[in-house]
Amino acid sequence: MKPPLTKEEREFLKQYATNEQLDFLTNYVKRGRRTKFLNMMADKKVTLVRSQDITLEDIEQDASGWFLEGYIDYGKGNRLGKCACNLPLRRVFTVKHEVTGKTIDYGENHLIQFLGIDNQILKDLIRNLTVIDLELDELLIKIKENRYGYELLERDFHGMDIPDDIQAHIDANVPLLDRQIDRLYRKLRQLEREFKQAEQEARLKTIEEEQQRVLEQLEREQRKMEKLVEQVRQQLSQDASKETIAYYLVLNGISSIVEICHILIEHFGADKTLSVGVLKRPRILPSILKFLLDQVDRGNLMIVEKIGVEDCLFQRNEEIVIELEHEEEFKQNNGDEEQLSLF
Repeated sequence: MKPPLTKEEREFLKQYATNEQLDFLTNYVKRGRRTKFLNMMADKKVTLVRSQDITLEDIEQDASGWFLEGYIDYGKGNRLGKCACNLPLRRVFTVKHEVTGKTIDYGENHLIQFLGIDNQILKDLIRNLTVIDLELDELLIKIKENRYGYELLERDFHGMDIPDDIQAHIDANVPLLDRQIDRLYRKLRQLEREFKQAEQEARLKTIEEEQQRVLEQLEREQRKMEKLVEQVRQQLSQDASKETIAYYLVLNGISSIVEICHILIEHFGADKTLSVGVLKRPRILPSILKFLLDQVDRGNLMIVEKIGVEDCLFQRNEEIVIELEHEEEFKQNNGDEEQLSLF
């Protein structure tokens, strides 16, 4: 995965966007960063903050009042930012208190101390913020190249309910993200399963014109799926486990854990029993999910999106390598010592 665009590259692309589009993109980035920051605070149960170079009022010592107002990564080797302690920084995290309005610019080390978190948690946060920057870049590039993706809605998804986040893009005349388009195609494949089940139960007597058009698209999707299944079969031995097959399905572009389970049932003879819960999910799902999460821990896969308790999306880990500044300095110092030792 290539790194985010530079500030100069983004400023160049912004000239192709309207004021309405720029307002949407600004709010999209702010909202995304704030959500990732607050989710991290909640997951790690951060309740108190510790003053670093700044005097805090009593109300400001409660972590729940702080949110991430801004984030800038000037790129490797560029220390153009400044910490509250006046040290030059590559990455600047601007935190703001929602009641007092106080804002503080911190670097990596002081943010770790301020929140009481460790290096890995900070790396995860930076990785999530990097994904938001990459999606901003994707939208700016698509605006310049006039690739909005709306034609797909009319051609392949006519008559389907459009999710709120996609409708918001349309209302602001902003292109669709690749992951949003992928979600629509997953929804289309889900419709295929629903149509088949309805046909078996009720033996539908008539198919109206709109349904017919969807069914034709579903047939095309079915052919694509059969081709993908055959491709996966050729990559594996005949005695491959269902977990290994699931992993290779991710490598071949299937991201949804729920869809992977249905493919295993329909094409690889996996247990088709469903759970007794409300969601009626395949019973094989827990073991498949555990195996894919193990692959995430090993660095082979990454989690793209968690959709509540309903689904989890994976993809091949393209290695967004996050290196903290003090780690870069350690490597540089070691390199200097090795060069001296040669003499």
